[in-house]
Amino acid sequence: MKVERIIFFQGDDANEYLDLLDRKGERAAVKQLMGWWYPGEHDLAHELSAGNSDYQSFIKVDGIEFVLTYNTDLNYIGLEHVIPTKYYLIEDSIYSHITTENPKGAYGGGMLREFDTFTKAKNALIEELKDMYEEYKYALQNARALRKSDFEDNENE
Repeated sequence: MKVERIIFFQGDDANEYLDLLDRKGERAAVKQLMGWWYPGEHDLAHELSAGNSDYQSFIKVDGIEFVLTYNTDLNYIGLEHVIPTKYYLIEDSIYSHITTENPKGAYGGGMLREFDTFTKAKNALIEELKDMYEEYKYALQNARALRKSDFEDNENE
């Protein structure tokens, strides 16, 4: 699993969000914390940041999955975005495992035809994954616009 670490508050900074969590529930807290979400501008991690005594909830908002982590005894709360596997293949698989700096050395001088076929297949796969990534970015932009309108609605309540 890969996650984008959006925000983490503790101590007095967490009080506003923990109070909202207590009054209106986890979904309301997630929607409020989403105000700190700027897709692609946060650190990525391969594991969730929860401790053993933390509460965690997986919550979907407009089809996008988030993880709310909190501990009321220790007075902290955080939000992470779960990145769907098919979208981080570009970063983790294609660019780091398929590309090579020296194709002749890697595949031998007599295998250039096979390398050319491999390169064409690799390039087609990269283009397909780039298209998928662009679709994902578009979905995130739409979600961000929805989040902004939800945030404004919450402020008007």
